Amino acid sequence: MSYKTILASFQDTEHAPQLIEFSTRLAAEHGAHLIGLFVMPVVQTHSIYAPAPVQISTELLAAQRQHVQQVAGAIESKFIAAAESAEVIYEWRCVDAQSPLLADAVVEHARSADLIIVGQPEPENSWEAWAAIPEQVLLDSGRPVMVVPYAGEHKATPEQIMVAWSGTRESARATFDALPLLQAASAVKVLSVNIGKGEGMNGFTPGDEIAVNLARHDVKAETGRSINADISVGDELLSRAADYGSELLVMGGYGHSKVYESLFGGATRHILRHMTMPVLMAH
Repeated sequence: MSYKTILASFQDTEHAPQLIEFSTRLAAEHGAHLIGLFVMPVVQTHSIYAPAPVQISTELLAAQRQHVQQVAGAIESKFIAAAESAEVIYEWRCVDAQSPLLADAVVEHARSADLIIVGQPEPENSWEAWAAIPEQVLLDSGRPVMVVPYAGEHKATPEQIMVAWSGTRESARATFDALPLLQAASAVKVLSVNIGKGEGMNGFTPGDEIAVNLARHDVKAETGRSINADISVGDELLSRAADYGSELLVMGGYGHSKVYESLFGGATRHILRHMTMPVLMAH
C-alpha cells in the first residue's frame, strides 16, 4: 500500500525549501504523482489596518501582485528542480484565490489527492489567511493532512511512529490513512492518554484491538497507556512522543462545535502550534 497522489501546498519562500525536500522525498518513496500548489491571495483594495477605510492605489496593488508572483515563481523553480532531481512525476499549479481564505482553494485541489502536505505556520511571521490553512484543510478536505514543522529537518519515511489512539472516528481515520507509513516503520507505538482500563472492547484494554488489527497489516505495533491529569493531553502526547523518539505523530483532528473557532479540540490546536515533528491528522 502506498500514496499515489500527493499534494503539497506552499505559501512562503522562507520555509518552502524544507517542505519541498520533504514532499519530493515522500513522493519518491511511494512512486507518487506530486502536485505543487501555490495560491495567489486576493489583493485587498482597502486597508483593514487603518483607523478608517483607506483605498489602496492601483500602483500599490500592481506592486503587491508582482511581489506575490515573484514568490510563486521562486518556489516553482525550486520545486521543479527538486522533483526532477528526485525523478518524481510532478505538476505545478499556481491558482488565484476566490476569497480571502486561501484554504478554500487548497481544499478544492486537495480532495482528489491521497495525502496533503502543508507547512506549520510560524507564529511570529504568519499572516492570518495562511495560518488557517492546516486547520481548514483538515476539516473540509476529507483527506489526511501531513503538517511539517517550520523548523528542523524531518524524515519523509519515519522509522519510529507514535499513534495517538482514542477509539474515536477521527482516531480511526488517521490510523488507517497512515497505513503506508506505519507499514514502512520499524517501530510503532499506539498510545492511549487518560483512558481508563475498563474502556476497551471485547476484553481488550485501550489500543490493544487496533494494534492486533495493525499486525494483520504487517505493522509492528506495541501499545501503551498514559494517565496524567496534571498536564493537557496535547502536552502529554508531545512529551511521550519525544520520550519514544518518534519521528511522526499520527492522530485524529477533533471537532466539537459548528462554530469555526471552536471546531478544534484543545489537543489538536495545541499540537499544531507546538509540534516539533511531522504530524499526520485526519478528521
